[in-house]
Amino acid sequence: MIKKKVTFYESRLLPQTRDTIEYKFFFTVLDSSLIGKPEERYSTEKHIIKTSITGTLAAMWYLVDNLIDLEKILYEYSKRHVKDKLKYGTLCNIEELELSTSNYPNECPFDPSRIAEPGQRSFDIEIMVKENT
Repeated sequence: MIKKKVTFYESRLLPQTRDTIEYKFFFTVLDSSLIGKPEERYSTEKHIIKTSITGTLAAMWYLVDNLIDLEKILYEYSKRHVKDKLKYGTLCNIEELELSTSNYPNECPFDPSRIAEPGQRSFDIEIMVKENT
């Protein structure tokens, strides 16, 4: 079992060029066993996930006029996407996630008051690794 530390350290609202609201979330991934070790900085991988939501879905979720709650919701989806990608070993340096009425529920499944405020957010994830035999 390997533990990874994922730290989201910055988010940016992107200029609106179509009927979507987009955020870029910047994050790092590090094998937890390297924290505090001389190779920690070298081994820290930098990543970006661009997460967007259509204007229609944002309106259905009552998030169009509340960018703080919208950012929290998009962060939560981004975090879960990154966890899945890490578990399956498919995380790329740049990821994209698009939320729309065709692939997400008509009602927001998250309570934004239970999601951390924007800023540095980190979490650990345990990943099962198959041993080569």
